[in-house]
Amino acid sequence: LKAPLHIGETLNFELSSSSVLVKDDIVDVQAAVEPGIPIGLEFARLYQMQAGVTSEIQYRAPLGANTRSVFWTPHPGQQGKSHLASFVGYIAPQNFYGTSCPLAIRHMHIQIEVP
Repeated sequence: LKAPLHIGETLNFELSSSSVLVKDDIVDVQAAVEPGIPIGLEFARLYQMQAGVTSEIQYRAPLGANTRSVFWTPHPGQQGKSHLASFVGYIAPQNFYGTSCPLAIRHMHIQIEVP
């Protein structure tokens, strides 16, 4: 990030990943296990409207490409630190018979300064 994020400000961004191998690949974007994401950072929930009623829908990784919205508002106690948010974009293992293909995984890291 070019500018620091202050307590109470919300950071919103999108992460995108796509498969250049096969259009039918299941492409997912998730928080990386290591080093992870700051406490409170979340993926936006998905909603649908049917017959005038809005309801949350369960996340499912789509085929071919995926874009997920992420947001974070740092809270008191998180200031004076540099936070690293790490994500992975990958083709789901079932496309490789249950094992991950290292060529199908991309890591994304965002350094967030909270003064």
